[in-house]
Amino acid sequence: MKSRLITKPRQWMMAVLVTLVSVSPPAIAQFKSPGAVDQRIKLNAVGDAECQMNLKLPADAYTQLKGENINHAAFLRRLGWDHVASEIENATAAFDDSASTIRIQWKSRGYASFRNNRWEAPITEVARGYLTLNRTNLWERPLPPASRIELLRVYGKEVLLSEAVSHTVTDEILPRHPQANMPSAASAITQMEFPSEVSGVAIHSDPPRLVYHLNPETITSADCHSETPCSESLEIQINVQPRLMSNIAKSYGTQRASTFWVARVVAKNTGAGPLKDYKVRIRLSHGAQDWTPWHRSDQLLPNQTVVDAFHPLLDPHSLAKNQSTQRSHVYIEYSYRDRSGKEVTEQVVRNIEILSRNEVVWSSFTNDQIVDFQDQFNNAPLVLASMATKDDPVVQMVAGRVSEIAGKAPPTDDDDQVSMNFLHALHTFIATNRIAYQT
Repeated sequence: MKSRLITKPRQWMMAVLVTLVSVSPPAIAQFKSPGAVDQRIKLNAVGDAECQMNLKLPADAYTQLKGENINHAAFLRRLGWDHVASEIENATAAFDDSASTIRIQWKSRGYASFRNNRWEAPITEVARGYLTLNRTNLWERPLPPASRIELLRVYGKEVLLSEAVSHTVTDEILPRHPQANMPSAASAITQMEFPSEVSGVAIHSDPPRLVYHLNPETITSADCHSETPCSESLEIQINVQPRLMSNIAKSYGTQRASTFWVARVVAKNTGAGPLKDYKVRIRLSHGAQDWTPWHRSDQLLPNQTVVDAFHPLLDPHSLAKNQSTQRSHVYIEYSYRDRSGKEVTEQVVRNIEILSRNEVVWSSFTNDQIVDFQDQFNNAPLVLASMATKDDPVVQMVAGRVSEIAGKAPPTDDDDQVSMNFLHALHTFIATNRIAYQT
């Protein structure tokens, strides 16, 4: 499994120029009508979810997208299917011409988990929020300060929520045509069904959150009785990034850059009885100071899956000094209590490479996953941004000279021709001055 690693100067400069050109394509007509998203999420007693999303588009946007003959796997990735907080299975997408709607279905293992005496689960992939259950069986879902989520209805085991989507849906599904955007007034409806009746649903403030009551269930297998000890078994799957980029060290430490995790641990209780006090943490032998905080789950029910993605705080100043690739280790430690209360602890070691400050991985996908240019260079925006800042005096000087060559008009989002003139002038400036990148 290989990732795209580019270190040659000519390849690097060509990637820069092609990436710059790709973000300023010719303008096309803007879609006039908003789209809509409705989601249906059915959770079972162990936190797995059967999910369905219907993405309704204006007829012109739908027709254009379908005409692209886009690969379904790539399409799902661009809608955010590269989830790290759960295990996605059996994801499918289908086009419904009669309704100009794309219908997506998938199963999410580990969608909800029992942590710190509370359940946590995402309520909508559009808002990317979380639900939690505290000690009084009160579920909470933190909301952003300017959240526009409204509680529409509570009936029995179901909750209905509405959200105004602030970003345009086609930003994700039509990446090659960024001006083919629908207005920002798209709406999202989320219907959630729980394994038992909910009550006390409300949106609270300070901090903003959604709360409701739901009693968790104790689940054991049929062959687990008081006179027969329950079998105990924990299946652990550990994924570690093969290499880290020193030049984007800060990105690995924030969950906002969700795909830039360092390690990801998937735990599944394959035994007949619950496991108590499961916890896991990681540590890097180079580039980070100490162990990460524990990721905890109060219990793992039989057949329950818990997914933990780790974003340790790396030391950007130390990594910025890397002149060559360094071999390092990732230590993964996890533990749980068995039926007798005895703590079982295991530690696993994985190898990892930390690249020099001038080495980059252009794509987070393996060669067999890449279907087009966007997949091949999906890390490019973050990588290129890490190489320079607009406040750098040299960058400001170059931008000024290039603007003079281009006619003193700075590039804008509103005029493609001005942006193209600037890029042409930039290419001329680089070629005339024989500028080359050296590592």
